[in-house]
Amino acid sequence: MPSRNASFYDASICRVLLTPLKWFLYSVLLLLALIVVAWIIDWIFVLKVSSDGLATLTRTLANDVQRTDVLGGWHTSFITWP
Repeated sequence: MPSRNASFYDASICRVLLTPLKWFLYSVLLLLALIVVAWIIDWIFVLKVSSDGLATLTRTLANDVQRTDVLGGWHTSFITWP
């Protein structure tokens, strides 16, 4: 006979069903945290370390877009520069 203090969450079936969901949510939170850390590091590099700041980043991105246009693999007509 089961204990009266047993709850739904103590059941093995519930644990089996919720464990993958829990790991998925932990993984998503970890990836979001890594993205935020990467953005912060990028922001620090662009604004504090680089001598030109955003001009260097804009120039680099423009060169990369031109290279992809030459390769013909991507359609970059939707990319506009301010």
